[in-house]
Amino acid sequence: MNSKWRVLVILVIICVALLAPNTTNVLDELQLMQTIGFDAGDDDDVIGTVGIISYSADKNYQTTTLSAPSDSARHHRIRMDSMTSHPLHAGKLTGILFGADLSERGIFDTLDTYYRDPKVAARAYLAVVDGEAKELLENKYPFQQEEIGYLNRLINHNINRGNLPRTNMHLFMRAFYEKGKDPFLPLLVYTDEYIRIQGLALFKGDKWVDQLNLEQAFFFKLLTDDYETGGLIELPIDENGEQAVLKELRSGKSFSFNIKQQQPSIDIHVRVKARLSEYSGKHLTEGRLKEITAYSEKEMTKRLQKLLNDLQKKKLDPIGFGDQVIHRGPMDIKEWEEIYPEMALNATVSVKIIESGVSQ
Repeated sequence: MNSKWRVLVILVIICVALLAPNTTNVLDELQLMQTIGFDAGDDDDVIGTVGIISYSADKNYQTTTLSAPSDSARHHRIRMDSMTSHPLHAGKLTGILFGADLSERGIFDTLDTYYRDPKVAARAYLAVVDGEAKELLENKYPFQQEEIGYLNRLINHNINRGNLPRTNMHLFMRAFYEKGKDPFLPLLVYTDEYIRIQGLALFKGDKWVDQLNLEQAFFFKLLTDDYETGGLIELPIDENGEQAVLKELRSGKSFSFNIKQQQPSIDIHVRVKARLSEYSGKHLTEGRLKEITAYSEKEMTKRLQKLLNDLQKKKLDPIGFGDQVIHRGPMDIKEWEEIYPEMALNATVSVKIIESGVSQ
């Protein structure tokens, strides 16, 4: 009797499995959104452009773009679905771009739709385009095959090996919601031949208000991330026009907050170990190497101090000093915003050249 019931239960399970609706997503029945760009349209409309990968039954694929205006990111998704022969799927979405006009107008309403979508990875990259996101995605670049996937690799490479600080959708939204920290994103430019990173777009709330070039981004990254093996900076090392190039950096930082003093201040100390890869002088002696180290410390301290002062004058705090001060207490965001423009920010940089495989 028990064995009969066991057989009956197994048969019921098999029948349920066979009759249940099959929701498996087959690649050749989907169109995968890999990159999406948004630009400002008329009035409050946005123009969305989707970079799509379509797979065929023989596992080949092709990339294409679709574009349409809409009054919201959610309605844009519906418009896009009405233009395709297969369902659009956001599971492979790796990046979201914002054109210059929309970035200046504000990106939160557009971004929030994708931030809340569980199919979209929180680590998807975001970037501002100095121009139109639509044009960047639709252009064909002779030296960059499959530009849709190229953007993800470009940004990751510059984070891991270059001067770009770590950034993604999750980090942007966390800075947006935090009190005492302003968001930032990579800034892209494009020509008829290539796409490149121009620097960093700085935000106040969800609006793009300022930017840093790649050299400034190098010093900015010293304050937000620790270099592990990347980065590159060219420095003048004396009054005779000689130049030195430091690369393959390892860095660390420490902040000392002196907020309760009559003159509030923050002391910033950055430690850099680097390889001297190029030197324009004739001979590199041990004595000259010490002079290069001293000049490097002086020049890097000067440039870092200038960056801090410029951000302070513009009342921008993308490094998040305010967030750290508020968490230490007792100070709220209003008090921080009152003292930040007037407080002393004191930067020092110490440099150690650990290798000098120099090409002269």
